[in-house]
Amino acid sequence: MGKINKVILLNISGNLNQVQLPIGLGILINSLKLNSIPVELVDFLPVPISQREEYFLSKIPSEPCIYGFTIIGGNNNLKEVEKYAKKLKELNPENLIVYGGPLPS
Repeated sequence: MGKINKVILLNISGNLNQVQLPIGLGILINSLKLNSIPVELVDFLPVPISQREEYFLSKIPSEPCIYGFTIIGGNNNLKEVEKYAKKLKELNPENLIVYGGPLPS
């Protein structure tokens, strides 16, 4: 595996009525920054559903990264997350995928 350059955290909200970023994701971003670990957030909340795949692809660097997905139970969230995780592995097999949230642990 090549050098991992940064952590990219993704909030894939699917078709939920979610209107805010999960607090755990905000805490994780802050912790990474406090420890000088490069981190970026890719948040689907403000992006219309029809434009999300294009938005997602525009945010993905070519070098390998650690990608963390927030999983919220129900509403096809896992199905949406798996779609984007699979795409990340297709783009670069060295990408590391991590799932988190209240249910995956």
